[in-house]
Amino acid sequence: MTECDHGAMNKPEPVNPSPNELLLIEALIRRGFDLESANRILIAARVERQCLNEWSLEHRPWQVD
Repeated sequence: MTECDHGAMNKPEPVNPSPNELLLIEALIRRGFDLESANRILIAARVERQCLNEWSLEHRPWQVD
């Protein structure tokens, strides 16, 4: 079972943002989110990106079995 299957949102994850992620956090704070909420959104975005990456590796249309 992958993190995508069982809710990785419940796991604490250190937030060491990349430059692009810092821009996301900054934009969220400008829109009224507090830092804790912005960090949670960042973690959710990371999980979503990981799940999409896992899915794309499993479903390559050019791959022949």
